[in-house]
Amino acid sequence: MVNCNYVELMTVLEQYREGLKYDLYMGDIIEDIYTDIRNRALLQYFSPFKSASIEVAAQAFNADVATIEKELAQLIMDGKLQARIDSA
Repeated sequence: MVNCNYVELMTVLEQYREGLKYDLYMGDIIEDIYTDIRNRALLQYFSPFKSASIEVAAQAFNADVATIEKELAQLIMDGKLQARIDSA
């Protein structure tokens, strides 16, 4: 996250997530931790912009546009991100 290399971050997290699902202590909370890290990365990515392209963000996170829109909508509804989504 420090270098804003989100594709590498998500790739490394995905590799560890599979193994940690079976850990005695982390197994129950790993999905929440993964979601929190991803949300913080999204907030960090969008924080300097007045307007940003969801397509470019999807490329930066190696995800499809629908997934990024869904995650951004959830962050907006939770009050963590002050933004609007213009799908047109």
